[in-house]
Amino acid sequence: MEAFTLHTENKEQTVALKAFAKLFKLRISKKELDETDYLNSTEANRKALDDSSKQAENGQYKKIDIADLWK
Repeated sequence: MEAFTLHTENKEQTVALKAFAKLFKLRISKKELDETDYLNSTEANRKALDDSSKQAENGQYKKIDIADLWK
């Protein structure tokens, strides 16, 4: 027996993998990614996270009063 880890990028891939597993009577184990893993899962996500961190460090952010959040 072998175990594989597959990372899907969209719902279409997930549905296809589930169908394949069902067809071949394979057992599926699902593990949710934590937020940090997800944010670092692609180059685009890593860049966006890095850019946002740099903006915050440079004071490029906007404070919003919690009372105004849902206005």
